[in-house]
Amino acid sequence: YCTFCHALAQPFAIGTTRYTSLASALDAAQAGNTVCLRGDKKLSGSDIGIEINKNIILDLCGHTLRCDQEQPVLCITASDVTIRNGSVENICRAKPIGAVQVGKFNQTGAGLTVENVTFTGSEGGGNVPRANALNISSGNRAVVKSGTFTGNIYVAGSLTMEGGSTDQLGVDPLATEIVLSGGSFDSIKVENSSITYASLLKTGYVYQNSENRIIEPEDMSDSIAVKVVKC
Repeated sequence: YCTFCHALAQPFAIGTTRYTSLASALDAAQAGNTVCLRGDKKLSGSDIGIEINKNIILDLCGHTLRCDQEQPVLCITASDVTIRNGSVENICRAKPIGAVQVGKFNQTGAGLTVENVTFTGSEGGGNVPRANALNISSGNRAVVKSGTFTGNIYVAGSLTMEGGSTDQLGVDPLATEIVLSGGSFDSIKVENSSITYASLLKTGYVYQNSENRIIEPEDMSDSIAVKVVKC
């Protein structure tokens, strides 16, 4: 620990080897390794705007990874990354900035699986809406097994969602495939002519409102809060 700020001097670890930054841990990581967060950490220096470009597991181990800069906390560019067991939070005050970005502009093939996480986009002050908790760029994909997403999940690529909750699921005109077999949504907003509320549902699943009443896809709108349940 730093004796002044009490922060961990080596907050990341692969096995018994510890690292001072996420960047140095990623440099050392091999495909399939688990990088563990040993305590709460606000990213700085070379970790600002960091890309996870190797197929690793990032185990947050119950801790929180934060960033206060005008970039997503994490950008996923590798094809098979897992984030689990903790929180990723953007705390930028200058403007709304997302927490986790899957893929980049004109970059495809990134893949992320998340389980038991809390992702939070920043508010940035004023009346501007909170930024996306999870943003999936065109040509990239994510699998959400469980978690809480404060701010939207916005999909311009593909999404499989088995559980979790979010303020809004936003479906971009470029989105290719979304399959819901679980999850709670304050709102689902579809802006894609080839995707319907019916096509979002995995076969055998339905929308259910807070009164446990089934909502038919043709009756859905972005003003209705629902959860997806097995029928």
